[in-house]
Formats: sequence, C-alpha cells, structure tokens
Amino acid sequence: MAKRLSYCGDQVARQDRDRFLCTLFAPDDRLEALWALLAFNIEIARTREVISEPLLGEMRVQWWRDVVAALYGEGTAPRGNQVLDRLADVVRDYDLPRAPFDRLLDARTAEVTSSPPVDVEAFVAHGAETDGALNELLLHILDPDAPQDAVEAARATGAAWSVAGRLRAIPFHARKGWITLPSSVATAESAVGADILGGRASAALVEAVKKLVQEARTYIAEARRYSYPAPRLWQGVTLQARLAELYLDRLERLGHNPFDEKLERGRAGRQLRLWLSAKREAYSRGRSHRARRDRSGPPNRST
Repeated sequence: MAKRLSYCGDQVARQDRDRFLCTLFAPDDRLEALWALLAFNIEIARTREVISEPLLGEMRVQWWRDVVAALYGEGTAPRGNQVLDRLADVVRDYDLPRAPFDRLLDARTAEVTSSPPVDVEAFVAHGAETDGALNELLLHILDPDAPQDAVEAARATGAAWSVAGRLRAIPFHARKGWITLPSSVATAESAVGADILGGRASAALVEAVKKLVQEARTYIAEARRYSYPAPRLWQGVTLQARLAELYLDRLERLGHNPFDEKLERGRAGRQLRLWLSAKREAYSRGRSHRARRDRSGPPNRST
C-alpha cells in the first residue's frame, strides 16, 4: 500500500498477514474498521503466548471482556489503548452485535483455562467460536444486511481457517511444549504426543492431520453451499476459504507432514493465487472435494 498504515493496520499486516491480504479486497472505506477488529483479535488470540500461568491468561481475557461490556453500556471503557479506542468507534459506527464478541471471549478463556478439545468435533467447534465468531463481525462491517446464509458461511469459513491455522502451528506449539490437537489424537503422555514434542511426523500423527484436513475441507464446502455465488462485497471474509484451501493443498502434497519446512514457503505464489481468486470469484467456483457437486444443502453441524 502506498500510504502509511494506521496502528491497527500495521499490527494486522505484521501479525495476521493472510487475513490482512484478504481485507485489501474489501471497500476502502471499511478497511480501518476491519483492521481494528482484527487487531483486537490479535490481542486476545496471543494470550497464551504472553502469560506464564492460566490465571494470568484468564485475567487478561477478562480485562477485554470488561472492555467489551463497557462498549455496550455496562461501565466505562478505559481510554489510551490504540486498539481499544478504534474498536469503540467501530462498535458504535457499525452497530456490531455483541453475541459474537461474547462467544469469542468465552472460547479464548477456555484456551488458557482448559485442556485441549476432547475430539475432532470439539476441535472444529472451537474454530467456529473463535475465527467463526470473528468472521461474523467482519461480515457485519462489510454488509450489515447480509442474509443468515452468509453468516453461516462466514462461521464455516472461520472454522476451516482455524483448523488450517492450528495444523500449520503444530511446530510452533511443539517448540513451546504445547499439544493443541484433540486429546483423542494426542496427549503429552501418548506416543503421538511424544512425536509432536520431538518434531517427528509419525504415521499416527500424519493420519490425524489427514483427518483434520478432510474436516476442514468439509467446512469449506459447507461455506460454499451456504453462499453461492458470493458477492464481491464479502470477499474480505470469503477469501479466507481460498487461502485455507491453499494451505491444505500444500499439506496434502507434503504427505500431511506438519513439520515439513516447505509448508510455509511460497508466500508470493499464494498472494498471486489469492488475487486471481478474487478476480475470478473463485470462492464459489473453487475445488470443494467431496461436496463440490452436492447441492442438496449443508451437512448438519452442532457448531
């Protein structure tokens, strides 16, 4: 971008590059609002990384919970925080619904106070309540009159994006001694857990990653069935599906090995494919695997 980014825009460009790129296909007059919301998400999503014990993480999320409550008239929000100050304007100017904020904060609290999700369904449900709830708010900024089908598509896209992101983050989490996959797949005491912490792609881990990749693809297909075709106005959200798909494709080509160093290469190529997808509206025409031609309706989901 030619002009200097705002504080929130700079934070998103540096710490959430992929979603930043997606926002560049949104109308110019919505960019600052989108960046404020994504910068808020960065603040709460990195809680586990910056705290030394769960209680401190719970306190950090609670501070933001109190802030959000104040933005909706329950108390007085503090001033002087650049993210918070901009978020307050966005909540007011775009009349953002509160419920997605509450679900997002509940899920982030669970991250620092609870064990990893028990099974694959809970793993994906967590994505629907974090990135899915965030997408609901982003979509509201882009199109406050978007139909319910579009909201469901945004949630499904967020669930898929979350799964892809957590699979990509396995090496990062392993270096910190964290196991974030479902406990039905791996625990610290299990052989698969030992492989994760040791940076080894065992057959069991590869099989687990393969299953989660398939689950993420199902949600991408679900999003496409909910919203066909997707208006360009929504691309700041819907293009996440294409980026998630590119990461899942690469994981497949690498034999579902999350420790392969080539997984994170090719940024320029992904950016070009994202641009082409936006121009061709590939969100609704891209590959959706098992459900590509299934137009009978979305699968039933508990999330």
